[in-house]
Amino acid sequence: ARHSRRPPLPVPPPKLALHAAAAASAARPALWPHSKAEATPLPMSMPRAHPSAGAARARAQPPPPPSAPCAPASSAPASPPPPLAGETRRPVRLLDVGSSFGAFCGVDGVQCVAFDLAPATPTVLRADFLELPISTDLGEDVRIEGSNLLAVGAGSFDVVVMSLVLSFVPLPAHRRAMLDKARCCLRPSGSLFVIEKAALASGGRAAGRGQLDAFREGLEAAGFVARRYAALGRLEGGRKPHAHAWRLVPEAEPRPHPGPWLREDVLPEAAATAEGGG
Repeated sequence: ARHSRRPPLPVPPPKLALHAAAAASAARPALWPHSKAEATPLPMSMPRAHPSAGAARARAQPPPPPSAPCAPASSAPASPPPPLAGETRRPVRLLDVGSSFGAFCGVDGVQCVAFDLAPATPTVLRADFLELPISTDLGEDVRIEGSNLLAVGAGSFDVVVMSLVLSFVPLPAHRRAMLDKARCCLRPSGSLFVIEKAALASGGRAAGRGQLDAFREGLEAAGFVARRYAALGRLEGGRKPHAHAWRLVPEAEPRPHPGPWLREDVLPEAAATAEGGG
């Protein structure tokens, strides 16, 4: 498999806590992040990744699998206006990528389609997002066979969540492919929530900030604008946040980029040096 997940058992408590926080935010985007104390403002400008490093990573990676075409922006279903007095607000349609235990399933006000490579509960369907067809003629319908998710509709979701997912995809190019597919699934007014482990950025304040900026650049290159960032999930007795979270909206044009970069990604020249003992 191109990307793998940690064994589904036992349930990692931080994962469920982060899912719960993201679920509340998905249903009430204006409340993200939940407290000003947890929020870290996004910088107005961001240093770009070193061009030679990005080019080296791009050359070393196979091209991502072809993505299904997105529905044109003009034909994607738009979100309905706010309900009038006495009307019932429609549920938030949420696509939970790499759901594991289906933390959003059954949440009030959320219509969830949850899937994973290795589902840990029957409420979660089985699918590989890199291979999942995104159809322009399904509308809000989904195609299911048994416990397998076969296709979803383009532009049919208010929210897409990737909680502790991208860091388990080994190649930046495949991370970019997943972001491209998430954008295809969203309505024009939708939001993508990306939640990642604290180890994404460490090694000192300046180095950590640079790593976060580089990762965010990879997210935004897929046609997103980061509207909110928060450090979340402080563990009991701990002083540092347990995870990083972004709320992104599809309000930009996609641009070429090798994909979000993680600290553990190895440049090909560094790998060759290590193998040669130089």
